[in-house]
Amino acid sequence: MQYDVYDNKAFEGNLGQFIYACDDFDSGMYKRSKADAAECRYLDPNSKNRVWAMVFDIDRPQAAVAWKDAMMPEPNWVSQNPKNAHAHLGYALSVPVSRSINSRKWPQVFMASVEHAMSTALGADPAYSHRLTKNPLHPTHRTFYGRRDAYDLEELRSYLPAELPRVRHRGEAIGEGRNVLLFTDLRHWAYRARFQYSNYEAWLSGCLEKANSMNGQFQASLPLSEVRATTRSVAKWTWEHMSPAKFAEVQARRSSKGLIIRQSNQMDLTYEIMKDIL
Repeated sequence: MQYDVYDNKAFEGNLGQFIYACDDFDSGMYKRSKADAAECRYLDPNSKNRVWAMVFDIDRPQAAVAWKDAMMPEPNWVSQNPKNAHAHLGYALSVPVSRSINSRKWPQVFMASVEHAMSTALGADPAYSHRLTKNPLHPTHRTFYGRRDAYDLEELRSYLPAELPRVRHRGEAIGEGRNVLLFTDLRHWAYRARFQYSNYEAWLSGCLEKANSMNGQFQASLPLSEVRATTRSVAKWTWEHMSPAKFAEVQARRSSKGLIIRQSNQMDLTYEIMKDIL
């Protein structure tokens, strides 16, 4: 009986129309058409706003079967360096996760936690950027295809410990966890720092400086384009929603709500007292 497996067609079908790719790291990666990228040795399977592939870098002999040793699920593909047997293990997601600035954060947080836990279980390189991967379509790499069907995150999560890691320090964050942590940390900093600025351009510049400083603390820094996108989103929202006038308005509403609650509590207490007297 023939075993149905993932294949070149399934991999290529998930790639965007324009993706980053290169033939060697020294030359840098550039955005190319799908057809051109498919001919390159390395490519980024995911787009700026959509993640459909989770890839792990295993830098040791027997890397191709690291998933078996760790009792993790079978990869959809394994791209191996034939010279040293190091490999990238790829898992396709049945439901891609949106990572645009306006997307819901919970799916991104969940994916980042699953990715982090799988990386730890597999003994993958924590400094891997989770961007460029060995292109399974390229003859330079020895590619093995595994499970045909893509995974949903809940199924991947079922192979992991009951409590997923909660990464709070930038030095520990990997892969998608970097995007989540940068957004969270920059947002919290911006809430406090917003009132020190009265000019938006200066505010945007200040946010970018802080974001770049945070990005430098990751084991593998995020691309500058992703840092800028996160910075613009945080800067714009806090500038529009946390002006001194807006802050005064919120404080007034909270004060008014507190007064109503206190008056309501006093009326309830008065009723209880009068009930006993009467």
